Amino acid sequence: MRASHTRPFAQSCLSLLLLCSLATPEAKANEKPTSDISAPCLVHWQRKTFEPGQWPVELPAQGQALISSWRGWAQEIGYRMDFDADMRVMTLSSTRHNRSVCKEDKLVERTLEAFDHRLQAPQSTPKGSDEGFIEERQEAPVTLLRLHSRADYLTVLDFLRLTHPELESWAQDMESQSGFILNEPLCAAWIESDVQRDGYRPDNELVHRLASTLCQSRFGTVPHWLERGVAWDVEFEVQHSIHCFPDRSEDYDNNQHKQWEKNLKDLWRNRTGSSLALEDMAIWKPGTYDETYASTSWALVRFLQEYREDSLSPILHDLGAYQANQTRRSASSGMKVPTPATVTESVLRRHTGNQTLAEVTEFFQRGSRYHPSR
Repeated sequence: MRASHTRPFAQSCLSLLLLCSLATPEAKANEKPTSDISAPCLVHWQRKTFEPGQWPVELPAQGQALISSWRGWAQEIGYRMDFDADMRVMTLSSTRHNRSVCKEDKLVERTLEAFDHRLQAPQSTPKGSDEGFIEERQEAPVTLLRLHSRADYLTVLDFLRLTHPELESWAQDMESQSGFILNEPLCAAWIESDVQRDGYRPDNELVHRLASTLCQSRFGTVPHWLERGVAWDVEFEVQHSIHCFPDRSEDYDNNQHKQWEKNLKDLWRNRTGSSLALEDMAIWKPGTYDETYASTSWALVRFLQEYREDSLSPILHDLGAYQANQTRRSASSGMKVPTPATVTESVLRRHTGNQTLAEVTEFFQRGSRYHPSR
């Protein structure tokens, strides 16, 4: 049975007692959030430092809204807010433990550059497609939460429960995890220290989770396996390794991508005459981890990037447009319908050709010895 929580509530504000009174089996008995309420929550942007609500006139409205949405939690727990120059990413980190964030700022910048290089923004002119009318999409800024401890992580879940009551069940499920990626509000979080897991690297967590939220911001909701593959592709480009595995609980190999290549060769070596079926990939649900689906999604995205240059961005664009249209149509019923594998395959074939899945299968079978037929 899940441990129950007692949370004293003060109606006038999100009190520190409310945010810090969590007690779970996973939390250390003497662990406390890194609160520093004697210091104001400071915002850092374009070499300017200011307090929330006292921002410069040139601060974009989206930035103001993002600051306002997180300032209550950040002030209570003692976190600072750092934006990149273009205000695409807001990073929250402990003021006490992160007096300088130069290293992390550079990592955010490198991730943005890699993402933009590999996945260009779609055309801004509205057009039609087989998936329906494609509207110009306004990219939203994303929030990254670099959490110093598990106690701080739990306060974020508590904050989201209060501000988004529909996330109550989701937040309970996330209590045993070391991080999350969320599309509404668009944010990602991970614990920076004391994660007892071989192969865990906070820098890889930052790159992977940022890439995932950037994918959602630019393209909207796409099939889960494809978003994971995109994030691993960017992580590998920036870090030259893969160490972030959302929803995976066990330890993992330091050369995971090499193990994935071996596993795929072993899996497909004797499957002559058969090709990858996207219906199988669609089975992989958010909140779960599967080694075969993970390796396949990463390898498929790598194939598209290397052998179907400039095709991935239009694919993601059209799939995001399809899901946005479906969401609007089903809004009255309140049901979320995932993108059918048949639609995903149709989009893939339209942008890459009818033989792509067969060639991807050969790529799995031959690994580094693969040579394209065209």
